[in-house]
Parts: sequence; C-alpha cells; structure tokens
Amino acid sequence: MALRLLLLTLALAVLHSTQAAADVLETLIAQHHCDIVERLDQIRNTKKRRDGKDRFLIVSPALRDDKFVQCIFFADDRKMLCEAASGYFLTKPGEPRRRATTPSGTAALASLGFSTDDSAGNFKREIESPDFAAHGQVARLMLSALHAAYDVNLATMLKFYAPLAMDRRRIDARCRTVG
Repeated sequence: MALRLLLLTLALAVLHSTQAAADVLETLIAQHHCDIVERLDQIRNTKKRRDGKDRFLIVSPALRDDKFVQCIFFADDRKMLCEAASGYFLTKPGEPRRRATTPSGTAALASLGFSTDDSAGNFKREIESPDFAAHGQVARLMLSALHAAYDVNLATMLKFYAPLAMDRRRIDARCRTVG
C-alpha cells in the first residue's frame, strides 16, 4: 500500500512538473511572441540588400551570448534557416569541445526539428516562410528552443539583435498594451 501511494505521489509530481513547464513556456511565448514577429516583419519589409546580409534575428538571454537561437531569411524570403547554439564556435582548434546545451537540451532541440549534428557548426533547421503568417510559427520555435535547450524562463531577460529591425517605437507600439 505504501509503495502504491509513493508511486502515485511520484506520478502526480511528474505530471505537475510537466504542466508547470508547459505553463512557463506558454507565458514566455505570450510575453515575447510579438517582439519576435514584429522584428521578422520589419526584416521582411526592408528593401532587400543585394548581398542578403543583415536579414536575420538573434534572440539570446541578455547575459549569455553563447546561448542563442538565430534565424535568417534566404531564397527570396521563401525560406528561413534557424540555428540554435551548439557551442561549436566557442572551442578553438585542439581544445576540448565546449557545449552550449546539455544532452537533454540537445534532445529537446531534436524534438523541435533541429538537426543535432554539430560537427561543423550549430544545430540547424530550415523553415518554409512563404508569408508573414509563418513568422508566428518561427517566434514560437525560437522561444521553445530557448526554453527547452537553454533553460530560458520568465525571469530571463532576452536580448534581440536584428540590424534591419531596430525600430523600437514601432515594436513597442504594436507589442505593448497601455493600461
């Protein structure tokens, strides 16, 4: 009887923990979804440079540039390449490999569709981006990856870097409610 009670208690604790993590993720998405979508919209609306440079967005914890998710438009904005930091570029040749995420974080990225081959760079995922509606899916992906792989939570201040989306007034006007 005591063993059953213990197992039931453990099962409920795991269920509660899983629900709490899902609640944190959904709140994180609610807080930052618009910030990402607006920046992606600004990038896409910016007159294209011939060299394709600067058509990207990087989101990272404010104090941890080594843990990030970045997405760049390509193929005339019909696709995006998203990358999650693997730690590959943190290691100098001949040094032991530094990792940006734990094995469970890497598994979480795999469940989000990222390649886990980091032998030549970051974890990658290509996304079809035929229209502005896809930007919401990209925002959710970026925030989900940050939460699952790098433990970004509600207390984590995020930093956004997008050279072609620096109009803070527009982002604030569209994303911040007064009131």
